Amino acid sequence: MLPAIVNADPGDETQPVVPMRRQRLVFAPGQLVGLTEIARMLGVVPSAVSNWLKRDVGFPEPWGVWACGPLYLRDEVQDWHANRPVYPSGWHSHQN
Repeated sequence: MLPAIVNADPGDETQPVVPMRRQRLVFAPGQLVGLTEIARMLGVVPSAVSNWLKRDVGFPEPWGVWACGPLYLRDEVQDWHANRPVYPSGWHSHQN
């Protein structure tokens, strides 16, 4: 099981405990990216990134979820994108 970050305010039950893969790490600026940064980095619109999150089981897990949303490690996203299959335009997974 993944370790968790404790709620910032222990009495605030509205803030979920967020699973994290690592704790006490220091990241260089730009190493953690959100959905908008991922879209810019990969040359797509943010809705494409949202679709990948929903439909591609191989998309990297977020390193954490903050008020601004999930944050991902830039290198993991770039590796995933470089190694994912690219299908022809108009192709759908239900097609044989």
